Amino acid sequence: MATDTGREWVNRGAFEPGNYYRYTLTMPNGEKYPRDEIISWMHKAFRNRRLDFVMYLIESFFGAVDAVAKPLPTSLVGSVSNFINRFAICFVEEGYALELASGPVNLLRRAVAKLLKLREAASEGDFERCVSLCGNVLRYITHFRPARFGSYVAAMVRSEHPLRSQLQNAGAVCKLMSAENLAIIHDTSTKPVLQQLRLCLRSRAPLLLPIFYDDEGKATEFVNCNELRKVVFMTAVCQDEYRVGLRASGYATAADTFPVAVPFVDEDTVRYGVRDMHTRAGRTGRAGCGVDEWLRQGIKVAGDGAHCRIAGVAYTEMEDHYREVKRREDATKKRAREEGGSPSAKRLRA
Repeated sequence: MATDTGREWVNRGAFEPGNYYRYTLTMPNGEKYPRDEIISWMHKAFRNRRLDFVMYLIESFFGAVDAVAKPLPTSLVGSVSNFINRFAICFVEEGYALELASGPVNLLRRAVAKLLKLREAASEGDFERCVSLCGNVLRYITHFRPARFGSYVAAMVRSEHPLRSQLQNAGAVCKLMSAENLAIIHDTSTKPVLQQLRLCLRSRAPLLLPIFYDDEGKATEFVNCNELRKVVFMTAVCQDEYRVGLRASGYATAADTFPVAVPFVDEDTVRYGVRDMHTRAGRTGRAGCGVDEWLRQGIKVAGDGAHCRIAGVAYTEMEDHYREVKRREDATKKRAREEGGSPSAKRLRA
């Protein structure tokens, strides 16, 4: 089907009629996925360097949006904003921003600039341009490897891992990466919290600052995304640590072309642990879904994960430690539910 520009969409998905907020997206190959699985898919594909799957997802989603009569329903505008936020979150949280920050500086600048233009293109209804901008971000990271160090360093800190004291500037890192501080960064957008975020980025990761503030200090729309604030902050805090631990990896330039979109099927969702605790299927206890599947398969990074060490701990060891921390935390939450709620809830009832 042709767009307003006369070009053909290579892949175009379709929304099932009804709620565009809790949408179900029918992919060009006929597979259907609800919104929560689309989000989970994006993370798993970034995490396992399946940028061909990400490209297919991008073309399908924006193709479906483009096919809806204009002006877009408010619920769909919200879903487009959520999709763009999640794309930015995956770029940062799954470690590609760290990799680019340690490689050619111009690539990270370009990637951040494309993310900012992505919102602009969506607001103008130019969804073909949205596909192109996302494709360029993927082109920049094609030769780089995912590594979720922000989450793993945070797990080392909150679990009081014996080697946390060997982190670079351990005192400051442990304070910044504490569960309490990360919750504040995530849950509030007050002036003092945003000031802390700006100062952290300015001193530790200035190339990431434009995600939230332009050259004149004006806030971008991304600063309102709680999860993105947290993952960018975590990335900035552990950037120096990552550089110290980095092993030679033969950094390359951007790829010449976008990744070629490859359709995924239901078997792939099982392989990459898509239906984890973040999806309705996982929360309702379907076989092979939920927390156990997330711990077993969903948090893994495929391929070479041993190219970096932090505080003497190899990436694969950090991944195992993170899995164990999350397993213990989930068990604690489960006991609290079985006993009638969290300690804070019990105090309120009393």
